[in-house]
Amino acid sequence: MSAATVSLSPTHLLARARIALGRRREIARLSRVHHANEKALATAPGVLPVRINAPAGGLGAHFNMAVLVLTACHERGLRPKFRFTTPHYGRPDGSYDWLAELYRQPTDLDVPPGAPEFVLTQWNDVPPSLRRARAWERAELAAFLHAHFTLAPALSATLEDYHARFMGGEPTLGLHFRGSDKHTEADPVTPAAMLEAAAALLETGSFDRVFFATDSLSFVSAIGSEFHGRPVASAPDVLRSGDLTGVHFMNHGNPVTKARQALLDALLLGRCQHLLKTESSLSQWTTLLHPSLPVTQLNRRRTSPAWAAWFPVPMFAEGTPRGA
Repeated sequence: MSAATVSLSPTHLLARARIALGRRREIARLSRVHHANEKALATAPGVLPVRINAPAGGLGAHFNMAVLVLTACHERGLRPKFRFTTPHYGRPDGSYDWLAELYRQPTDLDVPPGAPEFVLTQWNDVPPSLRRARAWERAELAAFLHAHFTLAPALSATLEDYHARFMGGEPTLGLHFRGSDKHTEADPVTPAAMLEAAAALLETGSFDRVFFATDSLSFVSAIGSEFHGRPVASAPDVLRSGDLTGVHFMNHGNPVTKARQALLDALLLGRCQHLLKTESSLSQWTTLLHPSLPVTQLNRRRTSPAWAAWFPVPMFAEGTPRGA
C-alpha cells in the first residue's frame, strides 16, 4: 500500500486531534500571558511586582528568569520586587514566597495595592520583546545582582561557617557535578570523566583542597573523602538523588531546605579558586555572581528548539569556558 493511501486508525486520529487542540490552547494561553505581562510592565508605578512560579525549573532557572526581568526593568526605569512561589521549594498551593528565606531585596520596594503582577511559569511566558534584552558586561551584571539580592542573615552565617570549615583559607578546586535529570537537556558526563578532568587540574599543583557540590549519590561514592592526596569536602546534610529524578522534584525532604542547600552549594563554589563544572543553571548563578572565577565546563546545553524555548536569552550564555 502506498503512503498516499495509508489511512490512520481512529486512535491515531484522536491522538493527533488532542495534540492539535493542546497546541491551540497553549498558543491562546501564551497570548493572554504575554498581554498581561506587557501590561504589567507598561503600567508599573516605578516598582514592578514579579512572581515566578515555575514548576519545571530548578533554583538556577528561577535566578535566570530573575536576571531577565531585572534587565527588562532596568531598561524601562523600573525596579522589580520578586516573589518565588514554585511549590517544590515552598508550599503545594504556591502561596509561600520562599525567596525571602534566601535573599533580602531593597527595603524601599513598595508595591501599590492592585498593581498588575508580572508572572512567569516558564520561559515561554516571557514576552518576545523582552528576549532581545541587552547583553551585560559580566562585572557590571555581578554588581547589579549583588545590589538587588542580599543574602539572608542566617544563610550568610552558615556560608561563612562552611567556608571556614571546608576550605580553611587554602586554595580549593570546586567541582559541580549535576546528574539526575540533567541528561534531558545536555549530553551527560560520567563521574569518571569528571574526576579525570579534576585530576588534571590538581596535577598543576595549584590546589590544596577539593570542594564538591552534586545532586548525584553515585558521584559522592566515586570521589570519596580524599582525591589525589587532597582532602575532599561537601556541605553536610544535602539531599541527593540515586536515579534520574531531580532533587527538586523528589517528594521527600523539606522544600525550603532544598532551596537553601542548593544556594549554599552555589555560593560555596564561588569561594573556590577554580570551578570545574557540568551544565547547570545553578552553577551558572555562581559564575554570574563571581565573574572573575576561572571556569572549566565539560558539557553544554543542547541547542534543540525545545531547550531554546527555555533558555532564549544570549545574556545567559557563559561563552568559552575559562581555563579550559
